[in-house]
Amino acid sequence: MILLISQCSNLNNIDDLYSSIDWNMADLLLVNQGEHLIDFEKAYVLNYNEVIPLSRSRNIAIKHARRYFNMKKYSHIMFPDDDAFFLESFWDVYARLDSNRSYVLNVEYNQKLLFSWINVISPWKNVMSSNILLSLRNNEMIFFREDLGVGTAYGSGEDIDFFWRYMKSSLFIKTACLVHPFGSDNDKAHDMLRHDKYFRGHYYLLSIHKKRYLIWLSFIRPLVGIIMLRDIKLNSKILLRRLSFLVSG
Repeated sequence: MILLISQCSNLNNIDDLYSSIDWNMADLLLVNQGEHLIDFEKAYVLNYNEVIPLSRSRNIAIKHARRYFNMKKYSHIMFPDDDAFFLESFWDVYARLDSNRSYVLNVEYNQKLLFSWINVISPWKNVMSSNILLSLRNNEMIFFREDLGVGTAYGSGEDIDFFWRYMKSSLFIKTACLVHPFGSDNDKAHDMLRHDKYFRGHYYLLSIHKKRYLIWLSFIRPLVGIIMLRDIKLNSKILLRRLSFLVSG
């Protein structure tokens, strides 16, 4: 397997990932967007030293992987975040996987499984950068759309676009495979511009794939919040802004 990390913002976090890798089964290429040069034994580090959109960074990582590694040697490729890490049992699971199949891995969060199943129709509920395991047997010329995702006008959608283009026949592994932290920053919850960018990205993604009829799923969470009397003011604001976008757009 080849692991591509497209941004490295916290060396403390990435040490956990680095130490969780079975180097007999995987190689690592890391794009460093930080201010300082870094070096890791056993890993190829591209010191880009410039903050760029996530999808562009991933494409840079893919390009350099093709240049410096023999891609035919690897059966799968992954794009873990720098703050995720593998459980020790993952490598036993991986050794038994079909090299011709792609997989969506389960994620452990707060010592609990985050997902219970894979939903192909609305995969944004359980597909993220870290848990995509793509077979390279028939997918060597892969890329991420650079008009989607973090750092672009559309602040989401790059992973789901990737999933819909390459992984529709993927299998879901229910057992825990890696650990991923998720921030519960209250400021993010109240950041309306962040919510707006996410929704615009989601709408744009559905437009690209001719699935606009699924946009109603983006209204479930704020509606449920209002019905359950949770953060009524916040959820009402999110709901109204999304409705306004649909009406004006």
